[in-house]
Amino acid sequence: SENQDGQYPTYLIKNTQTGDRNAWTASHNGLPLREMNGLSLDRTSPVNNRTLYVTADDDVYKSTDDGVNWTKVFDCNGCRFTSVDPFNGQIVYAGGEKGIWRSDDGGETWTDISHPEMKASPGVEYWDYDSYDGVFDILPDPDQAGRIYVTAFGQGKGLYRSDDYGNTWSKILTDDFMRKVEVVKGHNHIIYATSSSAISHGGYDPDSHGVWFSDDGGQTWTQQNQGMAWPFALTVQVDTRNNPVVFVGSPGTGFQKSPVPPSSMSTSKTSTKPLVKIYPNPAQELVMLETESHHIQVEIMTLTGRIVMQKDFSSPPFQLNVSHLHEGIYLLKISPDENQNSVLTKLIINR
Repeated sequence: SENQDGQYPTYLIKNTQTGDRNAWTASHNGLPLREMNGLSLDRTSPVNNRTLYVTADDDVYKSTDDGVNWTKVFDCNGCRFTSVDPFNGQIVYAGGEKGIWRSDDGGETWTDISHPEMKASPGVEYWDYDSYDGVFDILPDPDQAGRIYVTAFGQGKGLYRSDDYGNTWSKILTDDFMRKVEVVKGHNHIIYATSSSAISHGGYDPDSHGVWFSDDGGQTWTQQNQGMAWPFALTVQVDTRNNPVVFVGSPGTGFQKSPVPPSSMSTSKTSTKPLVKIYPNPAQELVMLETESHHIQVEIMTLTGRIVMQKDFSSPPFQLNVSHLHEGIYLLKISPDENQNSVLTKLIINR
């Protein structure tokens, strides 16, 4: 964009030469050249012909030809960010001042799945940095199907998590200036979240917390601002190759990096998740569950989150009769009665 606040014209450009400065081309046919944001990729789409989503002029657009052409799929009038489920490319999320919405059919239809705190105050513009109070980031968990994180910027808002595709939400961190969230792939108990009262520079507020860090799945949080001039943090990304490093974009000072604490990379810190053995999987009629827990609640859901079976076990053996379910891929959610996290995994029924 030639302007800071997304005014006309803004552009979407593409590079197939690993960022060579002379190899950028326009890639916005069908898009309004205003307020483009929230580009996301369907990782299940063909590598040589990607499906992409982006927001432009508050609405959601989709490309099925690697960004050559775009079509509006959601007249949102208040969406700024998009994200695609890494396990099922038909599940797409979009959010902004209108809260968060989900499509279960690749953008054909949309459902409002917002937590009440996620929506913005009426009449507040996204580029009004001091007043905007809506969704600011959407991140599906890279390791666990159905789990999604959403940040919302504004007084009393913060970071939210859902384990069932956004059907229900838990608030795991309160921060008035919450911006972005990152979950470490392969170690999803490690979460970074960013907080910044500034969007480009200045704007210091004592409640701006910079970088938040959790190595127990969001149960406890500490600040990691060592070496930062100001507690301003926006974009966050972790490189897990070799010695893992977290990169943070800090308004006014640029990009900074810090090693991910080596002790956090141990999976021993996730002992709150019960070990569950599920067999047979694929199944035909009966599914057996083995866990150290003595009381569990079980739900079987479609990939879109619709519950098709529920059962409460007060003692072993834990056996499910799934003979009435159609063939296909389902989600199996196991919730122990003890103070432990739920387990969500795929269940395949094949006859």
